[in-house]
Amino acid sequence: MRHDLLVSLRSVNAIERELVEGEWMTWLGEELFYCDHAAQLLTEMPKEKLEARINDLAKLREYCRDCNQVYGKVKERFSRLA
Repeated sequence: MRHDLLVSLRSVNAIERELVEGEWMTWLGEELFYCDHAAQLLTEMPKEKLEARINDLAKLREYCRDCNQVYGKVKERFSRLA
């Protein structure tokens, strides 16, 4: 009975891990979309407004770069599986 319970728990853990990874990938995809959208909006902004928010832009650039790096690592991992 204990063995059956452990096997069941492992199955539940595996399913939960897949669900969490799937949700995380969805979130990452949305963040990448937001980064692209923000970059498009920034190209339309007047230079004076951009200069006034230079610190915010640096933080946004760093955040988007991190998201893209993580996506690159995930993509590389999946390409190795194929």
